[in-house]
Amino acid sequence: MTRRQMLILHGVNGCKTEMQPWGDALSERFDVTLMNLVGHGGREIPSELTMARYADDLLSQMDRLQLHDPVILGYSFGGVVALYLAIHHPQRVSAIITVATQWIYDPSAVRHVTHLLQVSRLSSLAHRREHLTRIHYPSDWRTLARRLSEMYASLEHQAPVTREELLTIARPCLVLSGSADPITSADETIALHRSLPGSEIAMYSGRAHPPEVVPVHALARAVTAWADRHLVEAGGPQ
Repeated sequence: MTRRQMLILHGVNGCKTEMQPWGDALSERFDVTLMNLVGHGGREIPSELTMARYADDLLSQMDRLQLHDPVILGYSFGGVVALYLAIHHPQRVSAIITVATQWIYDPSAVRHVTHLLQVSRLSSLAHRREHLTRIHYPSDWRTLARRLSEMYASLEHQAPVTREELLTIARPCLVLSGSADPITSADETIALHRSLPGSEIAMYSGRAHPPEVVPVHALARAVTAWADRHLVEAGGPQ
């Protein structure tokens, strides 16, 4: 039996190599592909980052890699991209898994995220500055941080996804997060679950940012159990 394709998307200001432990943990169950979002992981940084640009680039990469309708696991902002794709290009998605996905961008949330992305703040944190320099080379991580801040400022006025749009998603969905995450609250995670028809939710104790604090093997067990209940294997009986 052919394993179902899974595409894993990293969070904002991250890269695919950060998600390698996740891919390793899920590779027994899925045919996993890791992908850098536009502007990340050393890719060229466009003059403007928008949801439409993320989606168009993602579709182009999926076509190149022959990912027709994978399960998409999106971590943090990667989950927003996955949900946006499921809304606007539903035929390209077979199921959605979000992990610690912040999707409500009110003024308070935007202020918090843009604060975290401030170049002066990141430059003052030696370990973070060195990490960003490494994962985004040869691009300039400071340019990416500024573009991301501009994007988040725009999301306050034009939400990337709305509850009404989420209610239209007719694909199996699993919503995961930590109960004490400093970026994505438990209430916001529960609200996402309630906005996705037929979705399941699983919460673990603790934080979900940055990705290395997520208990990846527990996450893989939750994903595998959910997939066994809801997904028909590629090449299996319909």
